[in-house]
Amino acid sequence: MREIHLSAEHLAKFQASYSKSGSCWTWNKPLDRKGYGYIYVAGRNLAAHRVALVVATGDQLGEKLVDHICRNRACVNPGHLRLVDHKQNGENRAGLQRNNSSGVQGVYWDKQTSQWRGRVYHHGRHIGVGYFQSLAEAEAAVTAARKELFTHNELDRAA
Repeated sequence: MREIHLSAEHLAKFQASYSKSGSCWTWNKPLDRKGYGYIYVAGRNLAAHRVALVVATGDQLGEKLVDHICRNRACVNPGHLRLVDHKQNGENRAGLQRNNSSGVQGVYWDKQTSQWRGRVYHHGRHIGVGYFQSLAEAEAAVTAARKELFTHNELDRAA
């Protein structure tokens, strides 16, 4: 990725584009279709959360991703942002996959055994957690597995 450099004019434009209401600093300018803020600088659109981290730290981000700890994609508070790799970013995902029918991340009904099956996705492979009679048991098992295997899963750690 190309480095981010802001002129004094673009820095002022950036700082005028969000409001500090509550703990999140909400981007008040256009959002992309995924809900992330962006700012047009030097002929290109830059992700506002990436700009926020560069402005706060003075460091270039390189190929690293920026994870919203708060899960608010419009937030540009550097205290809510952290540099992560692709795997770590996926660990802090919110919500369920579209095809989930159990309502619990990592748990699905196994027709062959007539039991709930739990698994987690880690380092490019699915890891089976086990088969369970109740949805609650399966949920507890996958949550425990994620806590053991993942380093950036804020939702499980808060529970």
